[in-house]
Amino acid sequence: MDPLKMHVKVPYVCGPLTEHAPETHAQVKTFYERIDDLCGEVFGHRAFVPHEH
Repeated sequence: MDPLKMHVKVPYVCGPLTEHAPETHAQVKTFYERIDDLCGEVFGHRAFVPHEH
């Protein structure tokens, strides 16, 4: 079931990437993705994470 088509509120996870040093981009992205994973566990569907789209 697609939560966006059901008009369910979907958490939106984002934060700065360009302000971090290039060598830390992967770590920061992983941090945002972990928040997304936790949303999936708690709410039953993943959050929207802009860098994944």
